[in-house]
Amino acid sequence: SEVRVPILNAGWGTQGHPTQALLDIVTIKENGKVISGEKILFVGDVKHSRVVSSHLELAKILGYEMAFCGPKEMMPANSKVKYFEKLSDGLAWATTIYSLRMQLERHAQTFSKEDIVKNFQVNKEALSSWRADGLILHPGPVNYGIELSTEVMKDSRNVILNQVEHGVLIRMALMYHYLKENV
Repeated sequence: SEVRVPILNAGWGTQGHPTQALLDIVTIKENGKVISGEKILFVGDVKHSRVVSSHLELAKILGYEMAFCGPKEMMPANSKVKYFEKLSDGLAWATTIYSLRMQLERHAQTFSKEDIVKNFQVNKEALSSWRADGLILHPGPVNYGIELSTEVMKDSRNVILNQVEHGVLIRMALMYHYLKENV
């Protein structure tokens, strides 16, 4: 049957998460960045991230760069996006770090959490020589102690709570716009 009301895609299974990508961009911009000059490093389970799918679309429109970092088995097949095997190399390139949840439940093979923490965790040590004006994002929920150390929550570059605030505002604005226009 035909749907006669607008549908807002706040998240589409494993396919995309467009409102998250929008709120991420608002968060970056609200923290003084020029979007077209951003280099966002997505760290972690890129293969299973619906947020990354939406950012791939939005990056084409807004002109920011993207790169991936994480275990090769957690990268999408045949991706043309820049890939860093080492977190330190990715951080040297990035202006924004976007840590992703390790979705171990979606993998057929078992991964060592210790190896993930050792090689790809965003923590105080990894950030010690990273740029002072960089931003740290995460779409939530966070697996503290795996993709992010708890000490990163106190880092002045961490804007995860800003993302949460912007998420409410972006979704309210979209609902208001569509209800105003279509009701």
